[in-house]
Order: sequence, then C-alpha cells, then structure tokens
Amino acid sequence: MVDEAHSDGLNANSTEIDNQSRIKVIGPRHPTLITSSIDQLNVLPYSRRGNALFSALIEIPSTYKNALKSKYKDLWKQAINKELDNMNQLKVWEIVDLEEDYKLVGTTWIFRIKTDHQN
Repeated sequence: MVDEAHSDGLNANSTEIDNQSRIKVIGPRHPTLITSSIDQLNVLPYSRRGNALFSALIEIPSTYKNALKSKYKDLWKQAINKELDNMNQLKVWEIVDLEEDYKLVGTTWIFRIKTDHQN
C-alpha cells in the first residue's frame, strides 16, 4: 500500500524523515539560568548610566573639522583646549622656528567620550 510507513522512517508519499529520533535535549532548561547568572560587576552603577547613555547617543567625530561642525562643538572645543593645556603643562613640545631642512610632523586628533568620573 502506498500510504504505509516504511521501517526506515520514510513515508511512501514524501521524503520527510521522522525527526523525533534526531532531536537531542541538551541539559535541563530553566528560565532562571538567564537572570541568575548575571554578574553584578557587569552592571553599571546608577551614577554612571547617564554617561553610558550619552556616549551611546552622541556621534563621535572622526576628524577635527567634524568636531567643529558638530552640534556639540562647544564641548569638543573645551575638550581640545583642556588637552592642549595639559600637554603644554607637561611640556610635550617646544615651539621653535622651522628650519629649511626640517619637515613638520602632522597630528591626528582622536575623539572619545570618557565615561569615568575623572574625565
């Protein structure tokens, strides 16, 4: 008869395989495993959540020009001036006259939002 199931798990009318014999359950499943395994060290303290949200929402400029065109340009200017003041205090460079044999070394600004309290 055409509708009878064959002993190999195939139906004569189709090529479906009986998947019941292939299903494996890996360990007991329990919904609390997801929430109970959260390490508290991975959760931001309440006081830092605003900074994390702000840094996720603001677009970080990739160039100096983009920083000065940003709607947060005043904040970027403050950060740039603070960084330049710090480098000046630490005497990172010395201003000298450029001689003919020398070439200027370019600089690249990297913009980041600091989310810790020390900024």
